[in-house]
Amino acid sequence: MATAIAPVATRSIWAKVKIAKDGKPAPLNPIQVSKRREEEVQWLAEPKLRLHMVFEAETPFEDSEFVVPKGGSVCTGAVRKEAVEKTYKYTIKDELGNMLLDPEIIIKG
Repeated sequence: MATAIAPVATRSIWAKVKIAKDGKPAPLNPIQVSKRREEEVQWLAEPKLRLHMVFEAETPFEDSEFVVPKGGSVCTGAVRKEAVEKTYKYTIKDELGNMLLDPEIIIKG
């Protein structure tokens, strides 16, 4: 008799991009994501922000660009199996393409 294998549920790591008092996005701390636990990042934007996340050089996810609608959220999906455990830089841009932040994602086992 075959044994059923339960699917592994993806766990979201929340990263909210907030507006500081000066009207600019507040800095984000590096986000740590576990490849083994099949974690993903879920970015959230405040109602006034439409965001464009771009991994310029290399991405740990299937996609290298993510668009977060105003007041909405978007998930990256789990880390690619072939992604190397290291720090990845990405850029957060506004809807006009202006760079707002350049945070990091740390992929661990």
